[in-house]
Amino acid sequence: MLVLDLCVPPDEVDRARALGALWNTERQLWQVPAGSDPMPFAAWLVAGLECNIRAPGYFVATTPFCCWRCRGITHVHGFALPAGYEALNTDDESGEDYWEEADDSPTFVYHIDCLSLEPMERMRSVTDTYRLCYDRGLDAYHWLNVCHYCGLQLNDTAVFSELGYGFMPLTPEQAKHITLCYVDAPFTASAGGWWLGSQLFDSMTFALPHRSISKV
Repeated sequence: MLVLDLCVPPDEVDRARALGALWNTERQLWQVPAGSDPMPFAAWLVAGLECNIRAPGYFVATTPFCCWRCRGITHVHGFALPAGYEALNTDDESGEDYWEEADDSPTFVYHIDCLSLEPMERMRSVTDTYRLCYDRGLDAYHWLNVCHYCGLQLNDTAVFSELGYGFMPLTPEQAKHITLCYVDAPFTASAGGWWLGSQLFDSMTFALPHRSISKV
């Protein structure tokens, strides 16, 4: 199983060690023990964050979803970014990275490898079923939804990009089942996928905005 590297400041070493972090003498860094729950160490994963998408604010999204194993109607969660978010691109000629502002379309973000602290803590205050999970098939850690009833990991592709399911509605009526709660705080992540919001974004249910919370 993949072992996660940690960026632990010197004044936090004792806390990391108490949680079970292991010191890799050869590589001179702390690591999450193989097979351990990575969530208690999430703040130190953020320290080494290499982001490719960012925005000054974001939405916490929620919608019902049918688990394909137990057939229970669980709730799945995710992040949506309003129009004007920025994505990191690479110039074909120079090979240099640059930030480019998106057009007027919002986006849902998925296949998230690493997430900044504010949205991480915000999501943890909303649910414990969207979490950092080990994907055996990809040999990688991602933020994934898990079924509230049976604990099955729900693939991001099905949740975010399969037409007619999850966060990819086909009709305004389906879109109404998606709740978006705006958070006026920065969002930064390393993500493998996002898609431009459909015209049905405005048909989704917008909840009252959250207040920003401080970093921990």
